[in-house]
Amino acid sequence: MGTGACVTHLASILEPPPFLLTRLLVHKPPTLYNTAMIELTGKQKRQLRSLGQTLDAALMIGKAGLTPQIIEQVQQLLLERELIKLRLTGPAGDVRKLMAAELEESTDATCAGIVGKTILLYKPNPKLDQNKRIDLS
Repeated sequence: MGTGACVTHLASILEPPPFLLTRLLVHKPPTLYNTAMIELTGKQKRQLRSLGQTLDAALMIGKAGLTPQIIEQVQQLLLERELIKLRLTGPAGDVRKLMAAELEESTDATCAGIVGKTILLYKPNPKLDQNKRIDLS
C-alpha cells in the first residue's frame, strides 16, 4: 500500500458519521414558541419515562441516520405532542447516545431517557391544549 492509499484510508476512518454533519446542512427554522432546552430533575425524568412506556415509536431512524428530513419530522412531532418515542434501528452502542445529543441540540428538546434502541424526547409546548400538555409538577 502506497503513501497515498494510507492517507485515503486514514481519512475515511477519521471522517465523522453523516449524522454529525447535519448541523452544517440543517437550517433550524425559528421556533413557534420560545422554550430553550430545559433541565429535568430525576423525578421528572422518571415521570416521563413512565408515560413513555405506553407510547408507540413515533419515528424509526435507520441506517441513513439524522438527515435534515428526519430532524424536521422530529420537530413537527414535538409541536404536536410534548413527549415522543424514537426507535434507532441502524446505529449501535455509543453512536445512539451521540445521535440523542444531536437531536436534543437540533430540536431544543430534552432527552428523558435512552434504553437500548429507544430514545424519549420531551419539549414543552405552551400552545397545546391543556388536556394534551404534560404536567411535571
